[in-house]
Amino acid sequence: MATDSTQEQRELSVQKAYALLLLGGLAGGILLIGDLIAAWYWWGPLVDFLRDDNREKLWQPLLALVALLVGLAVPFLAFQAARRYERVDATLRRVLYGYNAVLSLLLLAMLLTIICVFVWLRYPLPYDTTQGGFYSLGERTRQYIAELDKPVVVYMLLDPEDDMYPGAYQGMQVILEQMQSINPRFFRFEDVPIDGTSPGALRDLVKRFPQISLRAGGGVLVAVGDKPENNYSFIQASELINFDLADRANPQRSFNGEVRLLQELYFLGEEKRRPIVYITQGHGEPDFSDRGPDGLAQLVQRLTNANYDVRPLQVDTPDIDKFNVPPDAEVVVVAGPRRPMLDMIPALKRYMNPTDEKARKGRLVVLLGPTGPDRSNNNQMVSTGLEDFLREVLGVTATKQQVLTFRIRGSDLPIVRGNQPYPEAVLVTPVGRALDTRHPLALLVGENRVIWTEVRKLEAAPGGSANNRLQADVVLQADGFVWLEENMGQQTLATWQKLVLDPEEQRKRVTADRSPVLITVSESPPTADPHGFDKPNQGRSPRAVVIGCSAFLTNEMMPTQGGGINFDLVRGSIDWCRERYSTIGVEPKSYRYFILPKQTSYWNLFYLPLAAMALGVLGLGVIVWNVRRS
Repeated sequence: MATDSTQEQRELSVQKAYALLLLGGLAGGILLIGDLIAAWYWWGPLVDFLRDDNREKLWQPLLALVALLVGLAVPFLAFQAARRYERVDATLRRVLYGYNAVLSLLLLAMLLTIICVFVWLRYPLPYDTTQGGFYSLGERTRQYIAELDKPVVVYMLLDPEDDMYPGAYQGMQVILEQMQSINPRFFRFEDVPIDGTSPGALRDLVKRFPQISLRAGGGVLVAVGDKPENNYSFIQASELINFDLADRANPQRSFNGEVRLLQELYFLGEEKRRPIVYITQGHGEPDFSDRGPDGLAQLVQRLTNANYDVRPLQVDTPDIDKFNVPPDAEVVVVAGPRRPMLDMIPALKRYMNPTDEKARKGRLVVLLGPTGPDRSNNNQMVSTGLEDFLREVLGVTATKQQVLTFRIRGSDLPIVRGNQPYPEAVLVTPVGRALDTRHPLALLVGENRVIWTEVRKLEAAPGGSANNRLQADVVLQADGFVWLEENMGQQTLATWQKLVLDPEEQRKRVTADRSPVLITVSESPPTADPHGFDKPNQGRSPRAVVIGCSAFLTNEMMPTQGGGINFDLVRGSIDWCRERYSTIGVEPKSYRYFILPKQTSYWNLFYLPLAAMALGVLGLGVIVWNVRRS
């Protein structure tokens, strides 16, 4: 009798446990289903709160959250109440363990969903772990987009399946989504299909903006202002992607969407006015239209593509007092003269310091590397006349000393070219203070390995310039162990070998002091203290950039397209003078192709890894099976 009574009690306990689990599961399921329905209709106020801290109707999603917690709590309590019966029946134990597993997975899924939704709404931009950074906007691009005060609409007319310009659609979609999230009030974009799925929208767009061209892969339409039909431009798909096939074994593809889009925004922001840049000619400078290794044609072409109106500046009259820099010049670039330019110096002086108080003061970028030997003056550098001009007008001294590298840091040699030491090559790095104060040109160089050849040492003139409101700031300097050479008739390699063999001479001439090679000059307001600012440009207007090297301007040193620190420095110097800091340092995103060798083993590539993975899974299963048996 006792045994029958005990059996009946066990069966009753099992029935109670199943009833608790069933009722708890039904009640929790009903609450969860109701909560999901409420969340579907009350999702908006929660999104507004997480994104913009808008608390209107926030009680609705909070009520749904409370229902969610109650819906999860009821099955949990039912499970806890039924656990005291788990030792009564083996089937009940299996049900409880399964119930516990499902409930735990449900709780984990809900927790992960809440975390993911919160992060997605609060921090919608992607976290970029790529080496090329092609899912991230540059700091200056983000700043420019955030400060937009005119409506900008970008229409993406690209084919996502286009094989001619792979990555153009995906790259533009990534950066446009980020730009829209930064400033949704003034920036938005639309993806307009060009595959015929939406012919009406495409037809209306072509009617509004006749410059649209859908040939060769389409492109991107950029419209600015309240009347976008009067202020827009079209970027062809071919301008978004560049291919560098110089290294056939390791070709590269660059995405230029961010660079081109920012250039067009600046261009349209100035009502399609191209800034006019003049480059000096006629004094031994590289020729403006020469496409040979020593010409400037590549630089001119790239500046033109970047929406600059580039023109040559040459003295065209024997009366130098009548020659003036054209009044439409935004910036004048002195491109490495090798001979005296005394005929142009008076015009440059009037340009930089006009007598008319209402006239705009000039902006100047001077690139002055070492010149040839003056046989009549102990083989010192030939004077161009710019040396006195820079010292008197800008407070910068272009010394007659060439910077040559004895050895780079961490090595016993300078940079090597063709298995021979090459002392003319100088490693250039930013000055620490310029980085600390976030000078745009210093940030542009950053940690890039910049190597210049034929470099001249610069200095801030001890007495300053005639205009005591000008201040010179050293931005870039030579790195490594260098010596300064004043005899331009010396063979640099022979001098380097002599220094290596003569420790005493080496001790006298080689120094680790970092010689300035790029100096910016800015002007403080008339009522301000010219030396009372901690940061370059804070309260001051840019006036000039002086660079102690001009060799990197030539076609041989200038990449045909895409990035390149040499072109970026030239363009950045021009933009710095124009106070267009946001475009400085925006670089293309580089992708890299990996080409399989011709004799590729598909066994090693596919089947061997699959066999290894299968063996690993099988081995792990055998280990777990043996452990469970023991």
